[in-house]
Amino acid sequence: GAKALALVLKESTVLNNFYFDCNDIKSEGALALVPALKQIKAITTFTINGNNIGNEAAKLLAPVLKAFRYLCEMRIFSGNDIDEETRKIYYEYSLYEPRDDQLEFSNHILPNPSI
Repeated sequence: GAKALALVLKESTVLNNFYFDCNDIKSEGALALVPALKQIKAITTFTINGNNIGNEAAKLLAPVLKAFRYLCEMRIFSGNDIDEETRKIYYEYSLYEPRDDQLEFSNHILPNPSI
C-alpha cells in the first residue's frame, strides 16, 4: 500500500489533492511516504486520517508538510493516535488553527517563497 504509493509519488513534484484516509498504514507506512513527499513542492489538500501513524511518523511529517506550497487544507489528527506534544509541533508551524474544538483544522497558507 503505502510503500507502493511512495514509489509513484517520487515521480511527482506537484499534486492537487492527496487523500489517503483509513488505510491503516501505521507508522511504518507513513515513514515510507516521508522521503517521497519531500519531492512534492506544491499541494492544496493533504489528508491522512485513520491510519494509526502515531507520534514518530507525525513528527517527521510536520516539516515536510510545512514545506508544501499552497497547502490549504490538511487533516492528520483523527484516528492516528497523536499526542498533545506532537500536535503542538503542528500548531507551532502554523499548519493548523484550531476551529470549534475539533480535531481537524484548516489553514490557508501563503505560498512559500523559498520554493
